[in-house]
Amino acid sequence: MPYLAPGVYIEENGFLPRSIQRAPTSAAVFIGPTLKGPIGGHAGSASPLTSYPDFERTYGRPADAGLSPGTVSALQAFALSVRAFFGEGGSRLYVSRVPGQDPSTAEYVQALAATEAIEDIAIVAAPGSTALASGPGRVNRPLEIARVLLAHVARPGAHRFAVLDTPPGLTVAQALSWRHQLNAVHAALYYPWVSSPGGSGDVWLPPSGSVCGIYARVDARRGVHRAPANEVVTGALRLEVNLDATQLEQLNPAGVNGLRQVPARGIRVWGARTISSDPEWRYVSSRRLMTCIEASIQRSLRWVAFEPNSERLWTEVQLSIETFLTQEWRAGALVGERPEQALFVRCGLGSMTQDDLDQGRLVCDMGVALTRPSEFSIQRFVIRTASATGGRV
Repeated sequence: MPYLAPGVYIEENGFLPRSIQRAPTSAAVFIGPTLKGPIGGHAGSASPLTSYPDFERTYGRPADAGLSPGTVSALQAFALSVRAFFGEGGSRLYVSRVPGQDPSTAEYVQALAATEAIEDIAIVAAPGSTALASGPGRVNRPLEIARVLLAHVARPGAHRFAVLDTPPGLTVAQALSWRHQLNAVHAALYYPWVSSPGGSGDVWLPPSGSVCGIYARVDARRGVHRAPANEVVTGALRLEVNLDATQLEQLNPAGVNGLRQVPARGIRVWGARTISSDPEWRYVSSRRLMTCIEASIQRSLRWVAFEPNSERLWTEVQLSIETFLTQEWRAGALVGERPEQALFVRCGLGSMTQDDLDQGRLVCDMGVALTRPSEFSIQRFVIRTASATGGRV
């Protein structure tokens, strides 16, 4: 501003770093067949549901599909999995409908692609897809659809995590065989199917609907950095396979998260591992926390594009990221007694080359020390015996 007369002038300048907003972690999308409603990508399909009655009004009731006791069709399993999601604590769900009651793999691909522009989705599942029949021209649809989900969440910038089911009726050995056909950092696999009330009797359902709701419940109560394990599956009556300790010892190291009947404590999720062969990303909580951090920073720093690539910008970006990560450390998401032990951020000539500057690239180096769940509680007992000479213990 021009200063034309002697006096005291005040200019306001922003000095605080721009805040980074935490990306949502609990909104889910379910891909599958319904009785009615908009097809994925059509008008109305991008509206989130906040309760099971919302789903019934838009997509139909399971009873309308002729629900019967015992096993259920993919269509029925899908609807009841939506109910399980909200029953376990989920609060925001998108549905991307595939047409018909016996959809193809290609239709799942199209339904998933229709959700790519919805940024708040963090969890992806296709409940009931593992109940689809295989056969001539359809080879192994359940496995194909699982791989479609994995490809979807592995896209650069997707910032999503897939929750997978095993097919129904598998033994422990068969579940392990199914697992070894899949490998991904951004996904977890759950076994076995669970019994839930439905129609005129109990029905078997895939666990993914319940587990996605449990993810949302843990995120809201304890944070995304907490392992979604040792949590009660409140809507489950019994398990298709009652796993014992020996069977869990086979499943857990292989990356199959078992559901377990714990005496006097109900049916619980007894594992929190991904299906990744990379030991760095062994745990669901570590991978989902890092995905949340990446999404938060990427989305909140979009304003940086086309700003002058100068020291002032570098400082502002570094302060914004440091402030955000320090908040995560204070919430217990990062390991370290002090912030400098839990994180570092470098943005400047130390992180950029002259070629970066010439090409208009702002490069920021960041590191965090992630917390990991304590899967094993080990107590050591030392028993001292009287000495041979009769001395004191």
